[in-house]
Amino acid sequence: FRLEPGATMRAEENSIYFVLSGHGKVGDSRWLARTTLYLQPGESADLTAEVASELLHIGMPKAAARPQTSEQIAAAAG
Repeated sequence: FRLEPGATMRAEENSIYFVLSGHGKVGDSRWLARTTLYLQPGESADLTAEVASELLHIGMPKAAARPQTSEQIAAAAG
């Protein structure tokens, strides 16, 4: 994503954002170049650029429940 100075974007839940360049604010905290932001499932945040900024967005897949025991793993594998 490219943000112009003063622009705000809504960050998606269950995502990682890596700041390639620029700086800004998320809530009361600041982000700088090379900052990594992680939003857990159910979280949201507004990212506001103070200068021209570029961010890389990585959407995380929704994790399915995994089998807990070796028997459950073998049964799931068929």
